[in-house]
Parts: sequence; structure tokens; C-alpha cells
Amino acid sequence: MKIEQSLKLVSVTKPNQQNPVVHRRERLITSINKQLDLIDRYRCGEKVRGLWWWIDESGTVFLPIKYGKTVLELSKGKFSIECSSIEDVEDNLEKVKDMSRRGFFDEILKTTSETLRSKFKK
Repeated sequence: MKIEQSLKLVSVTKPNQQNPVVHRRERLITSINKQLDLIDRYRCGEKVRGLWWWIDESGTVFLPIKYGKTVLELSKGKFSIECSSIEDVEDNLEKVKDMSRRGFFDEILKTTSETLRSKFKK
């Protein structure tokens, strides 16, 4: 049996640098995965720090999406997702993660990244 018959071989090599769009997506997805882990720990009764979501006086849960320490503007003037419960927060984080994989946040992440980077330039 030849190697070509048992495996699907392609003539592609790994690029030297990662595409910045993919890098920003992966960074957001990593942050979301950390939040999902914190939710699990919160449910187990552990004291956790760094949660993105908060509960107001009426019991409504709000979930901002952050890129680094910056809260993303998801729509014009809208920075948070309203959730009904902690389970809803988890569901919405999964939705945002899926949307990020499909490129829905690429323009927002690019703008945010450029704004952050411009603060470090002299």
C-alpha cells in the first residue's frame, strides 16, 4: 500500500506568520473559554475573580464581551448582552464563540486592536 492511497497528502506548508485576523479570533475565543471555565467554578461554589458578567438590582444578568481589558461595542452604543440567568450567560458565550469562529466580530476586533495599538505609539 502506498502512502498516497492511505493518506490525503497536500502541498501546503505552515506559514511563517499567523494571519492577524485569525490571531484576534483565537484570542477572543480563548478569553471566552476562560469565562466558561470560571462559570463552572462559580457554580461549584468557588470564589472566582475576573468574571465578565454582573447582576443588577432587578436580577437581570448583563454580559459584556471583552477583548483584553476593552469592552467591545457589539452594536452602535450597545456594549452588553442581556441574559436571564447564569445558564443563559453560558449559552450566549457559546453563541459568541461560534460567531467569532465564523468571522462576525472581525471588523470590531480589527478596530479595537488598532485603537489599542495606537495608544502605545509615540
